Formats: sequence, C-alpha cells, structure tokens
Amino acid sequence: MPSKKDVLVVAVASLSPTKLEGVRDACSSVIGEGTFVVKGWPCESKVNDQPVGHEETLEGARNRMHALRQVSKDSAPHYLVAIENGIVMLANVWYDIAWVLIERGARIALEDGTNAFSVPTTGVPIPTKLVQFAERSGFDRATVGQSLRSQGIIVDASDPHFSMTKGCVSRRQILAQATSVALGLVGASE
Repeated sequence: MPSKKDVLVVAVASLSPTKLEGVRDACSSVIGEGTFVVKGWPCESKVNDQPVGHEETLEGARNRMHALRQVSKDSAPHYLVAIENGIVMLANVWYDIAWVLIERGARIALEDGTNAFSVPTTGVPIPTKLVQFAERSGFDRATVGQSLRSQGIIVDASDPHFSMTKGCVSRRQILAQATSVALGLVGASE
C-alpha cells in the first residue's frame, strides 16, 4: 500500500464532469483531501447510448475499464474507475442506475484477489411511459435523460436524477456514494 504521504492517482474512464466530480467527492471522503489526483480519459463503452438491463450496463463499464487500462498505463494509477449508467426494470418499475467498477492499479495490486469490485448505484425510478417514449427515439442514439429533456420534463439531460427527485439528490451525489463504497471495498481508506 502507498504511504499516507503519497499522492494517489485515480484514473477515471470518462471526461464527464459529473462522473469526475463524483469520483473526486468520493476520494475526498474516503482517501482524504489533498492526497489524490483524479484524471479522466475518454473511453468508449461500445454499447448503446442508453444501455438497457444490468448486463448491457455492466458490459459498457467493463469496456470502459478495458480501454482505461490501456490509455492510463503511463500514469501508473493507484486506482482505476469505470462508470456506466443504464436503465433496468425491477418489479415492473424502470430505474436509472449506474455500475461503478474499481480496480487497484498494478503498483498496489494484492495477491488475495481483492483488487476489483463492481458496485451498483441507488436507482432512481423512471415512469414506464417516459422510457417507452425514449425507446421510440432509439436507445442506440439517445438516452432516457435526453428524451426527458426534449419533453421539458427535466432540466439537465446529464442529471435526470436531480429533477426526478425534486432537487433532493443529484447524479453526482449518487455516483459519489457508490464510488465511496467501491473505494472502501478495495481498501483505499487504509
């Protein structure tokens, strides 16, 4: 493990400000302010713009992680984070969720198998009729958030969570919570 004096490099498979800020918030909480640097890289998910179901969403996150391992190699990150949002149906209700994947980088990998974890975020319910409207636009071209924005139902297509929860919880907060759990699982607070 790195010493408490080391500045940890946390690589993120995205340039999305919301994802980068969510990871920064989690690192501040778990690792400690001023002890890390978050770097983003553009990494494609290679799935539909709007993944549907846990499998497609996880596949997108795994694809991003695979790409991140390659593009961040020269930075020798301590931790690698990949995030993919999707929609899933549970008990006849659609939810917007994300999967957060985290891995220890090569320089702090352990032999005990606790080097990688996948954590789902809290789901935000999306009314079925709104998912159906988005589906007619084509999930390969548009997300539910973009469709909700085009209908004037939400303000920010990149953060439908904030509008859907009446301003109580943002996508950034949801991502930070799941990333904090993932960081804890890989022992980043030690």
